[in-house]
Amino acid sequence: MWNFSQYGCLPACITERGEIITYYRLHQLQEECYIYMSGKDLVFLAADTSSDSILIYISCIMHHIPICMVDSKTPEKQMIQLLERFQPTVIWIPSYLSMQIQAIDNWLRSKNQAEQNIRQKIWRDYLLFSVMWETEGGCVPDPGIALLLPTSGSTGLGKYVMLSDKNIQANTEAIINRLEICTGDRAMVMLPQCYSYGLSVINTYLMQGGTLLLPYHSWLKKEFWEFFQNNAGNAISGVPFLYQMLRKINFSSIKLPDLKLMTQAGGALDRSSKDYFLKIAQSRQIDFAVMYGQTEATARISSFFLNRFPEKKDSVGTVLEGGRLQILCKQSAASDIGNAAGEILYAGNNVFCGYAYSREDLQNSKKKEILYTGDIGYLDADGYLFLTGRMKRIAKLYGMRIQLDEIEQTLFEKHGLITACVEENEKLVIIFDDAEWKESTVCSLLEQMGIEKNMIKSRYVSTLPRTVSGKIAYRELGKEKMNGSAEEFI
Repeated sequence: MWNFSQYGCLPACITERGEIITYYRLHQLQEECYIYMSGKDLVFLAADTSSDSILIYISCIMHHIPICMVDSKTPEKQMIQLLERFQPTVIWIPSYLSMQIQAIDNWLRSKNQAEQNIRQKIWRDYLLFSVMWETEGGCVPDPGIALLLPTSGSTGLGKYVMLSDKNIQANTEAIINRLEICTGDRAMVMLPQCYSYGLSVINTYLMQGGTLLLPYHSWLKKEFWEFFQNNAGNAISGVPFLYQMLRKINFSSIKLPDLKLMTQAGGALDRSSKDYFLKIAQSRQIDFAVMYGQTEATARISSFFLNRFPEKKDSVGTVLEGGRLQILCKQSAASDIGNAAGEILYAGNNVFCGYAYSREDLQNSKKKEILYTGDIGYLDADGYLFLTGRMKRIAKLYGMRIQLDEIEQTLFEKHGLITACVEENEKLVIIFDDAEWKESTVCSLLEQMGIEKNMIKSRYVSTLPRTVSGKIAYRELGKEKMNGSAEEFI
């Protein structure tokens, strides 16, 4: 997919700790990495945002070895459950994760009685387990599978999305064209590599001869932004939660003279935050790209520059090159124009090859012609897509249909409250982690929206759980999953 030779001595990766990897060196290192994986049929990578993690991924894609990625912060128990399900023949773990390494080593030895079936090696800052399973050869992954990613709304233990080389290449090229990414552009890596949005940043900049800036510090630290500024970084990316936090730390006061592109995806950004960053974009002549996508579409489905078309503020843009959007309305067949809302359907070369729950599923990949997104929206006369909700995020309270996402967005815009809203026994449950929360204020607001106080419950938790992509992990919000940390009020 990549042609690194044409970019030779240009920097592909720069780390905050001072390592510079040119494209020439990048090619050498990924070939060196391949030596450890030659002849293997499935790689498992506990991915972080290091250059080593990126090199392992690149090597697998270039040598057509299917790779399954999970966030390196995944607890060892969950990692082992995934290993049990997919039985990879190569396992890469960052060498600093000593607890996970020990747990995996113990588990592997309990599964493979023969000592020679397990080998450990160190490559750069990753430890490699090479495993020979007793059942190896029984379930060989389809040759078309290149990548397995968790769905963006899962914590890593749900279904995995199967993607092909063609899926990745088609979406990468379409994103480059839409975002006008050029050779020499420099993007800060701010999202997990195992998240399709974060991975799309890596794919696009390496395909176009750009540079990936790999930070050590969190974006909350001044060292992060000093690293970005000192290396002429010109692109950042984030989900709504990240942009809301950047606003809280007064992002407009940070001097970033080379910044030319901000991208936002991973859910709807509230209107007040969108206005805040739009103002920055317009005053500094920065492009602010609002995007929409799903892991099942490899990454992106639609996008547009909000600063160029501010009149489309509530939209997520037009479909990327090579794709097609339709709206499936209950009253009629699928339509590709008009303001009637319904389920969003998408077709294109980046549509996935099915879901995998275990190794056996890897034998049954087949490209889907149409992606039923589960999102609700409409297309205007100009072909701009507007999202109005999610099919699974509609509550029915005493016969009244309520968009839970709309409630969350309203509470944030009116009162700055970050909440998670769910339905439970025909009640609207508002879950929050702000100790300053006042139930009377929120109940008053909800009553104005036609939701009576007797239809509402509120629940305090110490921290709202989130997925690696920054989205609220709704599956973890059940009282039984919060280990007794929930305190109910209404």
